Amino acid sequence: MIDTDQIRSNPAQLKALTSLEPEEFDALLSPFRHRWHQYHKHYTLLGKRRKRPRIKYKKPTKTLPGPSTKLLFILIWFKTNSIQQQLAAEFGLRQSHVSHWLKALRPILHQAIEDLHCQPAQDMDELIRLFRQRSGPSGSGGSLDTLNMDATERPIGRNLDDAAQRDDYSGKHHGHHLKNTVLCDEYQFVHFAGQTWNGSVHDSTMAVEELPSLEALKPYGLWFSKDKGYRPEGAHLIEPFKARRNHPLTELEKEYNAWASSIRSVVEHAIAGIKRLALLSRPMRYWKQDIRHQIFIIGCGLHNLRVRFRSSAYARGAQRVRARLNF
Repeated sequence: MIDTDQIRSNPAQLKALTSLEPEEFDALLSPFRHRWHQYHKHYTLLGKRRKRPRIKYKKPTKTLPGPSTKLLFILIWFKTNSIQQQLAAEFGLRQSHVSHWLKALRPILHQAIEDLHCQPAQDMDELIRLFRQRSGPSGSGGSLDTLNMDATERPIGRNLDDAAQRDDYSGKHHGHHLKNTVLCDEYQFVHFAGQTWNGSVHDSTMAVEELPSLEALKPYGLWFSKDKGYRPEGAHLIEPFKARRNHPLTELEKEYNAWASSIRSVVEHAIAGIKRLALLSRPMRYWKQDIRHQIFIIGCGLHNLRVRFRSSAYARGAQRVRARLNF
């Protein structure tokens, strides 16, 4: 059985299993512990509300005894995408208990991330509210200069229904996928994560539906980098030129595209940070859409937690972006 204390005392092992440094794990553990105690006081493991609040709700449970073990359990699942039988063997559980624990701990982890203010917005109103509260990751200093948008895809299994197969099929990547819009700043902090779409939906359709206008962010004077086709108002746009039939790009347009790509690459790096979790990069084994979406939002929140605690490392990338904007 996994020894939680031994893993927490080994930073390299903890990072390999959870993607978090010890101080990041400890910061997440505090709100996670509070949320678990509140849940355990009023609900059973199966989610049934107790007839009366549990008095000894802080008492360790028989399986996954302490909050730190519970947090390690759910983070290992995110990082490794382990099958439930593997988690059962590692933590000394039955497979049915693993299923119950995953169902109970997912929303608790989501709430803990919200308590740390690392959650991404999921609609326009929430984006405006959260953006006004954030001037950049903690320790970065100064205000933000850019917002960078891109869509990311996650592979899923092929549905047995023909109509569902057509909806899930992405011609861009030639497979069945889920898609989400991601909006981050130059520090790679994800401010917005859109709803989960089927793979056949075009990126620009998703963007127009979710973020029709950025007029509310106009006072910030932001540069907005994106792909071609989506033109919101309220920001200075940075988009590449596209070659047309019998109209190749000029040398100046090629140089501009290289400059724009060097700025927009920050969102590609942010997506790579999110997909550091194997649960978001390997084929998804879960079919319920709300679970698929919740997993992505939690993945973005864990990425934001890492950005906030490793601000000096991400600030170097932000300085390079600002240098290119002010050339």
